Amino acid sequence: MINLQLFFLIILFIISYYMTGKDFFAPSTILMISWIFSTLCAIYKLDVWKFEIGNLYMFLTISSLSITVVINALVHNYFQKKPAIKVEENDTPINNLFVLLVLFFSLLVCFILYKYINKIGKGSDFGELMTNYRMKTAYGTNTEEQLPGFVRQLLNVLKSVEFILSFNLIFFWDKLKKKYIIINIVVLLICVFANLLTGGRFSTLSLIIGSFYYFHMATVKKNGKYAQFTLSQILKTLIVILAVLYGFFFVKGLVGRVSDDSAIDYIAHYVGGSVPGFNLFLNSPTPSSQIVGKETFYSLVQNLRKLKIIDVPYYYIHHEFRAINGVGIGNIYTALRDYYYDFGIFGMYMFHILFSVVYSIFYEKIKVEPKTIHILLFSLMYYCVLMYPISNYFYSNVISIGFFINVIWVYIMYLFLIKKKIRLVFKK
Repeated sequence: MINLQLFFLIILFIISYYMTGKDFFAPSTILMISWIFSTLCAIYKLDVWKFEIGNLYMFLTISSLSITVVINALVHNYFQKKPAIKVEENDTPINNLFVLLVLFFSLLVCFILYKYINKIGKGSDFGELMTNYRMKTAYGTNTEEQLPGFVRQLLNVLKSVEFILSFNLIFFWDKLKKKYIIINIVVLLICVFANLLTGGRFSTLSLIIGSFYYFHMATVKKNGKYAQFTLSQILKTLIVILAVLYGFFFVKGLVGRVSDDSAIDYIAHYVGGSVPGFNLFLNSPTPSSQIVGKETFYSLVQNLRKLKIIDVPYYYIHHEFRAINGVGIGNIYTALRDYYYDFGIFGMYMFHILFSVVYSIFYEKIKVEPKTIHILLFSLMYYCVLMYPISNYFYSNVISIGFFINVIWVYIMYLFLIKKKIRLVFKK
């Protein structure tokens, strides 16, 4: 059955690729690519997991993905009828002084963050410290063993800075001096390290995915239209993706994860587990919750809880771990699981359709009129598409006060550092 799913996914990929103007980065196309990769990982683990997917799983996933392809194709066709707008903006590289300020700021955040990690984790060595810290913050519900609010806000600022620095490197590479490029990269790596210290790789992955989108849109913005990938560009992209996947495996110890698996087995387990995981959930769903949108709108629910608008206990989303014949497959379920859990099959389709409409319209609108600020903002949320087969990130992360704050920071830095609409004037 899983081979049949792979066949349908490849067909949907081909349809999406051609219906969106041979665009690898179109939401429906990139979604098919990521789901194909997830399915291939599950097939790789088939001998170990020995699972079968059911008819309900097959119907829900293929029908949902087909809807996305249709929506993206219709939206693409609509915007194709509009003339492409050559956007002329007086954008300039970020000032060297700001990059140096970020260097000191990121080092300060690293120091403060490590201080709290050491207080929460209490390990005899770095590996034990990070493992203890991750177990308490990712699985515990004791609010005293969580990072303070001001530290989280510092990390939010740092995340926004990452996207600005990445944009600066990619869009202004030809205008930057070699020494400046090196400094920019070093500062960016320090920012990434600070976010890795939080015990997760999610922030770094979202930055890398957003940077891929930057590369794509830099070409669109320069040429005024989408340029199809050449074979050499595809091969180079695949090499970079393989390097990123290995990096994902390599830093597992840094973020408090322990595994004896090889790099291939580790990645296949992490990415492919959503296939049997969602199938098992459909066969034996967990009891429903009294909290409306508990999983789908996790961050928003927590925001409202902190503001005392709703009265719910503190909880941390970590879906139940599943196993087949005594072999663990993890707790990865795809984005569809959250919608299904909170709102049933009808709600699942409704939220999936809304997701497809939002991303298709935003993406195609930017291709026609590639304004810098829109590219920056869309890069912040582009990861939700590529990671859709793993989890629901759009409604649980993007629809939140924290993401809104990130948007504000990016917008302010864009006006101040790139567009130069805001200037500091010093009088003698």
